[in-house]
Amino acid sequence: LEANKWMDQHKGLEGARLATEVDKQDWDQSIKALTQFPAVLANMSRNLAWTSEPGKRKAACAAALEVRYERGATARGGRRTAAPWP
Repeated sequence: LEANKWMDQHKGLEGARLATEVDKQDWDQSIKALTQFPAVLANMSRNLAWTSEPGKRKAACAAALEVRYERGATARGGRRTAAPWP
């Protein structure tokens, strides 16, 4: 939302000039990259449920994998304290 509002306030910026000004913002690099695609950024801002769904699914999947991993380790007589992924 913040990046989209910022883009609305700086509509005259394009290309390298836009990139230079965006780089001054304290945003994640992925958000900065999206400023080069204002239509995508605007759509993400309008459709917050659509934007947040992939992250929710990833978190749920990671939790389910961890449970399955722990069950498997327990069944083998041991227990891993760390997940098999970073």
